[in-house]
Amino acid sequence: MNEIVQTVNPRAKRLSLRVDQKAGVIRLTVPKWTMQRTIDRFLSKQADWIKDKQKHLLPKINITDGAVIPFTGTDHVIRIQKHTKRTTDIEITDSSILITTSRDDPSSNLKRWIIEYAREIITPLANEKASQINKTISKIDLRDPSSRWGSCSTDKRLMFSWRVIMAPPYVLDYLVAHEVAHLKHMDHSQKFWDTCYDLCDRPDEGRAWLKNHGNDLMRWF
Repeated sequence: MNEIVQTVNPRAKRLSLRVDQKAGVIRLTVPKWTMQRTIDRFLSKQADWIKDKQKHLLPKINITDGAVIPFTGTDHVIRIQKHTKRTTDIEITDSSILITTSRDDPSSNLKRWIIEYAREIITPLANEKASQINKTISKIDLRDPSSRWGSCSTDKRLMFSWRVIMAPPYVLDYLVAHEVAHLKHMDHSQKFWDTCYDLCDRPDEGRAWLKNHGNDLMRWF
């Protein structure tokens, strides 16, 4: 059974549980000074929810020859070929990712390659959408958060999860539109959603995909 990881947070006002698919665990946030019997009582009340979520936590998939990884919405088979050079070369086709390497575990190389690929797609797309609403972006960061797909700060910095490059293109398009729209409206008002919908073609589908399938992307790396 997957474990429950407990964290004490002095700023938390109540006990809460969330699924961390990337780590493959259920996380319990506990306010400071919470008594153990209160925690035990909370976990007992949430036992059915915990059991259901643990049952659906997906196992990690290792980067090995023959493994399958989604990339821009299409499953790609990983093919690893050994050579004696110090460099690791990566090539992509419509259905496979070829890794030529001397390393026993090239997962870190593939991860860096995917992040750079995502950067090359997301950066011009975000800037193009920002220009459509007469806004500019101060910086774009690609990170690997466990609880959100993107963010927009008041100083016009956008953050995106690099994992979105594994999703179908319309999902990435929606996510970029969502964060760019925050350059104009730092809330989720109707004006924000109107702007977001103007910036992408399939917003409802993109939003639904992330809600229903986003956790699946945490199975790799």
